[in-house]
Amino acid sequence: AGTAGKLAMFTQPSATAASGVVLATAPVVQLQDVNSNPVTTSNVPITASIASGPGGTLSSSIAATDASGRATFTGLTITGPIGVYTLQFNGANLTGVTSNAITLTAGAPTQLAVISQPATAQSGIAFAIAPTVQVQDAVGNPVSGSKSISVAKNSGTAVLSGPTPQSTNASGLATFPGLI
Repeated sequence: AGTAGKLAMFTQPSATAASGVVLATAPVVQLQDVNSNPVTTSNVPITASIASGPGGTLSSSIAATDASGRATFTGLTITGPIGVYTLQFNGANLTGVTSNAITLTAGAPTQLAVISQPATAQSGIAFAIAPTVQVQDAVGNPVSGSKSISVAKNSGTAVLSGPTPQSTNASGLATFPGLI
């Protein structure tokens, strides 16, 4: 083999991943010469970045090649909006390589967001706008799956009554119709 001149994908990353969760299959890139022969040079720093997708960040995005000339990105995590991403791998004086597509889904549920805020209310009459909340991951992606959500008053002496708890729908939304 000649001098390293480019990178090639040795192992593609997982085709699907959850935001903020380590990729199940760590991507591995291989040093190659211009004729696509493997180059066995160790300690060459390789950097991963997002090549395409709706935005986000990577963690554990730098790896060094081993004695086989391979850089393994153990612990690589994409955190960002759901969508389809590709990754770019580059090193100094090397032609980079782009991964196959990775479909990013929502991460673990961490927060509730108020989607539909009730307006002013009259005593004994249901809110004109039913309160709606959404279960989201750490970066605001809606989390699907049925969750039971309850409503409680935050302050004051008024009594809150109505159909609570409610289950979330496929978009992570729970609406409280008839809440008084």
